Amino acid sequence: ACVLAQTDPTPQLKEKGGYETYLAISPDGRYVAVDHSRTVSVWNVDARKLIHTMKGFERVSSVRFTPDSKSIVVADYPRWIGYFDLTNGFQKRWEFKAPWSGDKDVQNAGSYGLQFSPDGSKILAADSSHGAQAGDPDVRMISTKDGKVLHSHPKWGGRPYRSELAFVDDSVFVRGRDDKLQLYSVATGEKLKEVRLEGKIHFLRVDDEGIACQYYINGSSKPVRRLYSKTDLHLIKELGDSRRPPTIHPKGELSWSGKNNRTQILRGEKVI
Repeated sequence: ACVLAQTDPTPQLKEKGGYETYLAISPDGRYVAVDHSRTVSVWNVDARKLIHTMKGFERVSSVRFTPDSKSIVVADYPRWIGYFDLTNGFQKRWEFKAPWSGDKDVQNAGSYGLQFSPDGSKILAADSSHGAQAGDPDVRMISTKDGKVLHSHPKWGGRPYRSELAFVDDSVFVRGRDDKLQLYSVATGEKLKEVRLEGKIHFLRVDDEGIACQYYINGSSKPVRRLYSKTDLHLIKELGDSRRPPTIHPKGELSWSGKNNRTQILRGEKVI
């Protein structure tokens, strides 16, 4: 006699999906946050247990765990950021709220995309609006200790000012805007270095090798990808013709990218 056994290949988290549902995974791999726009569910992965549901949001734009995996930061409409301690009953440590006139639909106020400095002491908050939303034109560097704005940069965010931004390390961040690539001090916001590119920048990302940029040349008709130094912005090398630099595994073991309508996973140059 034959007995048919049916099992899931891996244990599942009993979380309902939706039209726009996003995930954030803590750096230590212990927690998963599920963004349902008006609520955020936080799961303990080891126990496969829902430990908390964060409620009362209007429309969440970003959820990020701190680098030490002990806290979670949520950006919400309109122009609001909250910092919550996972290890202290999700108690809110601080909140930031930018001015808003309140005379339009709540989505027109925009909200933020969030990036942590590697040591977790700073947050770079920049407009993440899309569609018809105008967004916040100010980009801010915020202290994670108390939520205070260390410095802000008018007309860096929103339409038509949006910039490409990333931390280089704990002391320097990079900005790409039009045909310029710029380095700035994390502590003061002072510009440290600037170079002009051959075309308008479309995308940048910082990794161990340097600052990978994509921009357009030949009258904005040809995309190029090039790698620049993180210290003085000199050109290191060409990166090929892929639309974007590949996403790198945190330990540097694998990378993955899209090509010819397929997802490719690589170890070095070998597609595995």
